[in-house]
Amino acid sequence: MIGDLGSKRAADPIYAEIVGSDFCEAEGIAVRSAAPVLELCRELVAAGHDPARPLVAYRGHTPCLIVRSIGEAAGLEINAKGTDFARYRGVRTASQARKNRPAAIEAGP
Repeated sequence: MIGDLGSKRAADPIYAEIVGSDFCEAEGIAVRSAAPVLELCRELVAAGHDPARPLVAYRGHTPCLIVRSIGEAAGLEINAKGTDFARYRGVRTASQARKNRPAAIEAGP
């Protein structure tokens, strides 16, 4: 028999289900996030799925989002204004606050 039916080709899409506004699951991986499809793509790539594979997300029986490649989507996040995409920067930390030291007390005469 030519080819292995159990293997996934890069052209075979991953089918995901979006539930509500913050939950998405596919291939046994479930995520809850403000941008669940992008987070799911990061998790799928981390789990070893081919980054070139597309993803089709459904709400119920209706396809609602097509991702060209999970690798490309894994590298994106929603920008600060919520109007576009930006390169994913990972976990952000608070800005470094300047630590003020108390002034040295001078010894009197």
